[in-house]
Amino acid sequence: MMGLLKAKELLLTGRLVDVDEVLKLGLLTEISDDPKVRALELARQLSELPSVSLASSKTALETTLFHNMKSCLKDEVEVASHCFAQSDAALGYPNFAARKATTARLGHDTKDVAKGNIRDLSTALSSSFDTAAVALAGGLRKVDIAPGDRALAMMENSVEMAYSWMAVDRLGGIWVPINPELKSVTLKGVITSAQPKLAIVDEALLPELHRLTWLIIFFSDVLYCPFPLFHLDATALAIIPALLLGAVAVLSVRFSASKFWDEIRITEATVYNYMGATLAITYKQQPNERDRDHNVRPAWGIPLPSFVQEY
Repeated sequence: MMGLLKAKELLLTGRLVDVDEVLKLGLLTEISDDPKVRALELARQLSELPSVSLASSKTALETTLFHNMKSCLKDEVEVASHCFAQSDAALGYPNFAARKATTARLGHDTKDVAKGNIRDLSTALSSSFDTAAVALAGGLRKVDIAPGDRALAMMENSVEMAYSWMAVDRLGGIWVPINPELKSVTLKGVITSAQPKLAIVDEALLPELHRLTWLIIFFSDVLYCPFPLFHLDATALAIIPALLLGAVAVLSVRFSASKFWDEIRITEATVYNYMGATLAITYKQQPNERDRDHNVRPAWGIPLPSFVQEY
């Protein structure tokens, strides 16, 4: 059963709303397999109420019949009750009936927009905009976008971008539009900060995303660090990640090029961090048959040396 105010809005605008969407938006208080039978049952319940109840406010009547109405329709009922209390409320129906037929279509759907020399101009009819946004919201719902989830939009200005905005809003999500010109480390930083559940990206911009590389640390990792704790490398790239993930951090007393790989093997480290010339120093060590005998997946730090591919 839907609140009266929303029902009238849908009636006047002529828009059909899928029951799943209505339920997702919290506009439903009850779903009935046989609405007619349920309506008759509610009418019977109303007729059995004492006369003092029938004379009470609309809010009291709906609360009696719909026990969860307050959580679903609180704001709607308050607005409706206020409107019904206005002295000219009764004129709403005759005024609507006497409206001119030509006013049924609002907006600029019939306006001829001359594109001229405007580059990549995109327009949308108001009548089709809502339909497209609802359809996209249905698709987003299928991939589990829920209230509070962040949906990142990396798109050029377009009607489709506006659709994504309205669709995410319909589901109670958070629309996060970003500059489509972002690249490399800057783009990666923005995405990392946004922590989106989903990204809506123009096809032409996908290659930029594919060029990004991501360092993923797991709670099962062992983070090896040979640097002093007064240095940012040891704290930010070893201790803090281990604490946040519940992983293991292994601290060596000091960096030693000759013992570096031996300590990594002994501790069964899977991640290590580097800084400055440490990679260059270990790179210059004489190769031996145990160079590949380790469990390290990634190494992170700055700067990235020119010989990184060989390393």
